[in-house]
Amino acid sequence: TEVGGSGAGLDGEGFGEWVLAAVGEKVAQRGAEFVVEAVVEPAEGGENDYWISLELGGAGDKLALNARVKITAGALVQTDEVRSSGSYLSQSDLRLHFGLAAHRRADKLEIFWPSGARETLTGLDADHAYCIGEGAGVVPCGAIRPTRVLVR
Repeated sequence: TEVGGSGAGLDGEGFGEWVLAAVGEKVAQRGAEFVVEAVVEPAEGGENDYWISLELGGAGDKLALNARVKITAGALVQTDEVRSSGSYLSQSDLRLHFGLAAHRRADKLEIFWPSGARETLTGLDADHAYCIGEGAGVVPCGAIRPTRVLVR
């Protein structure tokens, strides 16, 4: 039996969950193609545990793969990158999630887009999920999400 795992914010509360799935001979013997083994919930945040979530949309690459983000909240500095990798037969969330500890806002957000462009946003409030379009700043999420294309 092979096991894969993916991380995502499944419930929109700002805390990431992990899903573990299994495939293989033992699963097939149970009459299934795969089985979700577990959803691992994070520890509950405290009163002063703030967060921010970002969904990026590039000008050329709508998924903004390989875009890097540097976020600053007080003396706290973090970086992350949009990646489509995951584990065996799985993919983690394309959104970026940052814990801000006791900071109620992100003072500065720097985005290094795959196109080479660089964008800076300031004063984003914590405990929100933002959609950001390359060169457009914060936008409605529908403006950056890829449209579904049916191939016949």
